[in-house]
Amino acid sequence: MFIRALNRDRCTASRLKYDLHSHLIPGLDDGVQDLDEALSSIQGLIDLGYKGMVTTPHIYPEVFNNTEEDLRSGFKNLCDLSSQRFPDFRLVLGAEYYLDDYLVKKVREDPLKLLTFGNKRQLILVELPFLNTPVNIEELLFACRLRNIQPVIAHIERYDYIQKDRGFGLLKTWMEHGALLQLNLGSVIGQYGPAAEETGNAILKQGFYHFIGTDLHRPSQLERFFPRAWRYLEKTLANFNEEMHHHQLISG
Repeated sequence: MFIRALNRDRCTASRLKYDLHSHLIPGLDDGVQDLDEALSSIQGLIDLGYKGMVTTPHIYPEVFNNTEEDLRSGFKNLCDLSSQRFPDFRLVLGAEYYLDDYLVKKVREDPLKLLTFGNKRQLILVELPFLNTPVNIEELLFACRLRNIQPVIAHIERYDYIQKDRGFGLLKTWMEHGALLQLNLGSVIGQYGPAAEETGNAILKQGFYHFIGTDLHRPSQLERFFPRAWRYLEKTLANFNEEMHHHQLISG
């Protein structure tokens, strides 16, 4: 399970246990290209100390035209191989849903179709537009509350309007309306450029996040960014007095 109220001086991948954001089903989006890359990525996560993961391919109309059934089919193939090679590693299927009117409608009218994950709660991972503040996010948050679904906003530090919102008023508002917030691991050491690095570190220090996810797309990220990012987090968070607040995703 995820560690709840984890002491910041003990922040390590092995204590976090599970990742909730990755793209490890081949051929569906901009993630891994084949099953060998997927299995190599899982091995890399295990080497870092992870015990399991939620993999979240894109569902993004007109960009990645996947359906939930497409993801389920690809996930079965991945699970069949992974369970043979890594029998103790827990794989769960989710999706990274792009926020548009269709997603809001699906939450309202057909929530059982959504690829939710979680133990006590139904979580969905949601990606926002990168450049313009989404006008329909309040509709989504309201619809999710009515359906007892909890949205997790993906890689909050990468959006242009969050980077410009130095007081993080939007993040505060979204949290007040039921959203959970996810920070990308590699952002804190510059994986996505200086603006995301600066914003990610500010979010980290002020505590405006609930999860740190890998957003793993390919095995090369594991060697280039993640070990260094964890060392940075361990060193940085050891200097904080507050606690990290993580939420249980998977019973382990």
